[in-house]
Amino acid sequence: MISATLPHSASSSAAHLASLHDFDDHHSPTPTSKTGNGYKHHPVQVEGSLSVSAPGSRRSSLGVPTPQPVPVGRALSQASFAGFSGSAHSFASSLSNNALFSSTSGLATGQKHTRGAIVDVLTADFLKFSPETDAGAAVERRAYLVDGTLPVVVLALERLLHEMERRKIQVGPDGQVQSLSESQVKQPPSMACTSQTIQRDHLPAPFEPLLWLAQYLYRHNPKHSAGPLAAGPTSMASLTYKQNLRNISNALNNRLDELQKARIAQLRAERAARDKESQRRKLIKQLIRDEKTKTTRELTAAVFRRLGKINRGREAINLRYLLSIIQNIRQSPNVVVNSSLSASIDSLDKELVDACISQEAQSAKVTEKESRKLLDQVSAILATWTPQDFSAFLQELTQWMDGEQERVEEQDVSDLIGMLRRGRDGQGGATQGGVGMSVDDFIGAIRKSKQAGSKSSTGDGASEGGKGSEDAELDQLEQELKQMDLGSVSDDVIGKALRKATKVATVTTVGDLMAMLREPPPMFANDPLLNSKGRTPDDSFRSNGSGAGDASGGSASASDAASSAAAAATQQDDAEDIALLRKHKLKMLFDTLDQDKLGVLVTRELNSLISATATFFADDPIRPRNDLNLITLSLKFAIPVLQLMSHTVQREYFVDYACRKLMSLNDADFTLLVKTLGEQAKQRRVVSAEVVEGALADQSLSESKLRRQLDDASRVVYFDYQTLCSQLMQPIVEILQARHEAMAKHLRVDIAMFDQLFTVLASSNADRRGDTLRGEVFNTLIQKAGDVQCIAIESMDGSVDELNEASRQKAEADMHHESLIVGGSGSGAADENHTSSPTGGAGAEVSTTTSTKQMPATATAPIEFRVGHVLAVPAKTLMGEVLGCVHFACIQPMALSKSLATTREIDMFTPDDVELAHRLADALARAVATLERISKTVTIAESSASFLREQAGASTKFYVVEGNDIYFANDRPDISLSQEQLERMSQHPCRYMRPLKHQLVRVDRDSDTDFIFSAAENRSTSIRGQATAVPVLDNDVVVAVMVVTSLAHSTTGAVGLQDEDMEEVAKVAEVLGTALSNVRKQKPRQVELEAEELDDDGELIFAKFMLDSLRDSISKLDNAAIAELKSYKKPPPTIHKVLKCLCFLFGKTPKQVKQWSDTLKFINMDLLKQMVAYDPTGIQKKGKFVRIRRVLKTIPHGDVKKRGSVPAQTVYAWLIVSLDLRDKAVMARRRAALAGGSQAEVEETDNEMDEDTDVDD
Repeated sequence: MISATLPHSASSSAAHLASLHDFDDHHSPTPTSKTGNGYKHHPVQVEGSLSVSAPGSRRSSLGVPTPQPVPVGRALSQASFAGFSGSAHSFASSLSNNALFSSTSGLATGQKHTRGAIVDVLTADFLKFSPETDAGAAVERRAYLVDGTLPVVVLALERLLHEMERRKIQVGPDGQVQSLSESQVKQPPSMACTSQTIQRDHLPAPFEPLLWLAQYLYRHNPKHSAGPLAAGPTSMASLTYKQNLRNISNALNNRLDELQKARIAQLRAERAARDKESQRRKLIKQLIRDEKTKTTRELTAAVFRRLGKINRGREAINLRYLLSIIQNIRQSPNVVVNSSLSASIDSLDKELVDACISQEAQSAKVTEKESRKLLDQVSAILATWTPQDFSAFLQELTQWMDGEQERVEEQDVSDLIGMLRRGRDGQGGATQGGVGMSVDDFIGAIRKSKQAGSKSSTGDGASEGGKGSEDAELDQLEQELKQMDLGSVSDDVIGKALRKATKVATVTTVGDLMAMLREPPPMFANDPLLNSKGRTPDDSFRSNGSGAGDASGGSASASDAASSAAAAATQQDDAEDIALLRKHKLKMLFDTLDQDKLGVLVTRELNSLISATATFFADDPIRPRNDLNLITLSLKFAIPVLQLMSHTVQREYFVDYACRKLMSLNDADFTLLVKTLGEQAKQRRVVSAEVVEGALADQSLSESKLRRQLDDASRVVYFDYQTLCSQLMQPIVEILQARHEAMAKHLRVDIAMFDQLFTVLASSNADRRGDTLRGEVFNTLIQKAGDVQCIAIESMDGSVDELNEASRQKAEADMHHESLIVGGSGSGAADENHTSSPTGGAGAEVSTTTSTKQMPATATAPIEFRVGHVLAVPAKTLMGEVLGCVHFACIQPMALSKSLATTREIDMFTPDDVELAHRLADALARAVATLERISKTVTIAESSASFLREQAGASTKFYVVEGNDIYFANDRPDISLSQEQLERMSQHPCRYMRPLKHQLVRVDRDSDTDFIFSAAENRSTSIRGQATAVPVLDNDVVVAVMVVTSLAHSTTGAVGLQDEDMEEVAKVAEVLGTALSNVRKQKPRQVELEAEELDDDGELIFAKFMLDSLRDSISKLDNAAIAELKSYKKPPPTIHKVLKCLCFLFGKTPKQVKQWSDTLKFINMDLLKQMVAYDPTGIQKKGKFVRIRRVLKTIPHGDVKKRGSVPAQTVYAWLIVSLDLRDKAVMARRRAALAGGSQAEVEETDNEMDEDTDVDD
């Protein structure tokens, strides 16, 4: 027994060597285990039954000899070393094919050289670094192997090669070791020292180089070198062996040092390259940041320059001004939907607000140095944005500046036009309406300015021809303005002339022209919708008059001029002190109103407060102040109607606007008005808090009560649609009027049903019943099948459209057309030039300009449009189809400027009102569904009763079951309506306005009707006397209808119906139940018959289902049924008549079917197929139906059934149903023709009905 382990230092290599236990393709691999040292090992069977295990095994034992021939190349290639390059593997796998071992010639002289070459190759190959592995780990692993493993391995390989040379082993082309002749296989050199000779009873195994190598390594393991290894030429104590190990170890260490130095140099070079690349990237990033900062500052400076050009000194570009611009841009739809840009703008706004609070920049006069500081601050913030956000922000800002520039230009034009109109009498200076300027003064000021500019410029040498042309242009412009009637001509015409003046004066805009005329521009409005349209000029300009007047006239002495100038300066200083004091009071008032400290007030709420204050002055019982009432009302802001809920006023604009408006008041009245505004605001807050507290306390109770009322109203069985809508609408009207008490007279609630158009069935205004709702609002409602809520304008024809410029022009054209029709061209059709201010910007005072000519008072009155808030909610079926709508409107007359702005207060519907409309729409849909279901149930049941009377000869009544109640339907008309009213209503285009054909009467339970209730409760047939009550069950086994039949006449004294009649009733009840199930579940009907699309009342439903049932029966008839009919040699007359009618229906003449034999020629399977495909509702010739009815009337009742022919009975029933469907289709086409107004179609249906009736009679 020999026990051994591989060297611990060579554990990594030994693990791979030990894995050679799987060198046979048919040998199963041994599971891998893990030792305590952390190395994997595999038990290996080697030659001589030697068991070798990896490190960690305590003992190995000899086993049964398992010699297995293995190719040298394949075995060595499997002994791979982890982490080494493929060259070492290639070297080991090609040992058998190496030229050194292909022959033995010449080896003695080159043995030393060969051994050195082998050592060098193995040393270099085993220590080569692999680029796929970690460099540091590779160096550590190879150093470890060099110290304890590789020298022994290299020496063992060298000895293996020597042994193969000694044995003269030949390796074939396939890598197999060839059998040796004549020689015994010698054991490794170390085995010669063993004292025991192993006896073999078999031939020695062939030489295996790999197993020989493993045994060699085992014998030279230091742990197992005692005993026989103590001496001998191959002992580890041998000097030769030690010297060889030392030489190989030195060679390996030298090679490893070279590799380590090269690797360290490579790592340093790579680190230097990385540092250089990092510095280069940092430099590029810094350059990019610097370029971005520079570009951002240049763009920001360009924005500041344009803002200054637009502003033209109205207000310094400070933090407050920038915040107002950001507030406007933030409301842009493109910004709202861009979350990243919104976040960036919020951060900018926060930074500027913090800076504004700390520096109080809004009250300081900004110097050039502070302007540069502000520019640097804003550009630094913008430089931190992403390029996408910054680009989008610049785009939105550019759009805002474009709009602001256009607005300022239009404002300047309007102001200059006002000055020319006020000075059209030729008198410059201040007038009652403000500063005026005549055309002469205007042209003179331009001449004077151009002369001053030409003297101070470097172009003194300009040609006289150029000056002459400019003077000619001024003269032409002066003549053009003087020829105009400035009081009546439109602003557009005057504006064109003024824009010509800008070209003559060599300026860009009208604003530059006004600056040339020495009129300082008004205070800049932060909100583009709140411009200062009614602004006043500077006091100095007003006191001195127009610049042109000073230039053209005045011969006062120099001393008088100096005295006047000093007095004017003193007066101006006093006015400025008063203005500063008033602005301070207005700021305090604004802060009082701004409870949330947002810096803005909702314009709509501010106007409401102003109106309440004006009412307080007018209704003061002690001392009414009508003058303060009018002044207070003039403070109201003109709000764009489309921004009623979102429009705001900022602090600076409010102060400037109110200060200008209240300029005419003395200090006492000004203080009183400001104090009253504050008190009214406090009182409104207290009242509002009490109202809100009370509303919250009663809200849950009110909502619960309203929901209960609507639910109860929707479950009531109504007998007509108008009553249904009126009952549902009543509580809603009361609630809305209570919520909007101030605007109750303008409030309107409509409930309309949709039948090609919306027709009002119930309204808070009784005169609107029967009107049609039309316009863009209701078209949109149909298209989207959803809510529509908007500010709308109502035209003279009643159409309601969303308010915009196009709808305003349409409404104005309708009003003008209406005024021409009634002959009153001045009643509300005033010229547009005499309406509200032409620019119509927000914040502009709504005023009218009257001409100096004597014109009717109505001609200058502004046009009042009907404008208000509209809410439309659709009522939909379970299938999502719109069947009606709930319409809330609060519309009132008001004047609108061209920008759709007004000072009139408009009441708006709240979210609670929207919820109220939805509840009403849901209740309407439920109630209408119930009424339509009952109406169609009555119609279907009446159709089934008619069929039963034909088939069973029984008197039939039906009762509708709805919950626990039973209703009887009679066809008596409503006695409250005259015959003329009924006829007119029946022809109404909207089917919801037509009276129902049946009147429902609730049945009380008594002794006469108890059997009906019992049959309904027990769901079984009940008989009382000659009456039989049959319950009709739908597919859900719910009683829908009770059919009560009795004998029409009894000559035999029979009680109740006969069995065959009851079978007929059962068949009809089954079909009736299927038809009612489709109606109750509101399933979409599949259109199969031509007239079904015209059947709104469901008159064709039962007959269609009956026809489907009979079609199934006809499809089941075969040749045997036809043979049965043909078996008659002389059939009963009834059978012949039935078949003749069938032939008539498909175009045969009486002569063709006169004889029975002639009739049989047409009875075949093709005829049955035609019956199945036949549509009785189509438009067909009328003669054949007259002939069929004439023949069928001659058949005694019940005679077809008595003959016992099933095919004849089926054909007869099919004829009855087809005729019934044809009659109902004719009536449906007649109703459709009446509704569509087609007289030709009405006459066609009349002729069809009259011809049938005449012949039948």
